[in-house]
Amino acid sequence: RHRPCYSASWTSAGSGPGVTVNGLALTGLDADNYTFSGVTTTASITPANISRVTDIAVVSKTYDGTAAATLNTSTAVLTGKVSGDDLTLATSNAYFNDKNVAQGKRVYIDSLSLGGADAGNYVLSRTTSESAGNITTATISAISGVTAADKTYDGTTVATPLNTAAVFNGMVSGDQLTVATTPLKVFS
Repeated sequence: RHRPCYSASWTSAGSGPGVTVNGLALTGLDADNYTFSGVTTTASITPANISRVTDIAVVSKTYDGTAAATLNTSTAVLTGKVSGDDLTLATSNAYFNDKNVAQGKRVYIDSLSLGGADAGNYVLSRTTSESAGNITTATISAISGVTAADKTYDGTTVATPLNTAAVFNGMVSGDQLTVATTPLKVFS
């Protein structure tokens, strides 16, 4: 008994030029009266499903007043990828759950898409994912514009700082900082 053998001349998702079926045998009372050279038909290859995207690394950042996150997608695991295929994450948007400093913050990822030579053979079941990352503190490298208030002699060395013109080198535009106004400065 013969088993049919199918062969296709393409391996990528989409409609192909044809599938050749070999190894068929004619049977029946009149089979000896006929010959044939094989059967050609058409078929399609459906793109494989990437059902899950995990292990996307979030690059730690210094506080910059925004929730924008940067990703390193080279570590991503694509569940459903055929071993040896050239398939990567091509584009995405990422943002922290808020702009504030913290470790292990939730990062939302959307607009995922695929890249690489074999990307056309796949579809993403979801174009979103989540990860975690860190926002570290920004540094104020200098404070200028802080002066001491003039005072009448009172026998003490304590002065009151004036901070109305304080300028913070390294402060993110739009943030608000002040200098504590408790008497701190000491006359010498």
